[in-house]
Amino acid sequence: MSNVTYIVPDDAELFAVAQTAVAKHLHLIERNGRFVLSPVIPEGWTVVPVGDKSGEIRRMAA
Repeated sequence: MSNVTYIVPDDAELFAVAQTAVAKHLHLIERNGRFVLSPVIPEGWTVVPVGDKSGEIRRMAA
């Protein structure tokens, strides 16, 4: 597993961020208004749950 963390730009679209997270097996996490994609959840960061009831994100990320 890589320890690379991706900073999510302020103008990023949630659907695109969720697709990237699924494709790269990363968590969307937040701290003090800053969002990043990370393979781990560091202390002090909060996981941002992104639901996809349709399954479209997983299909598109595959």
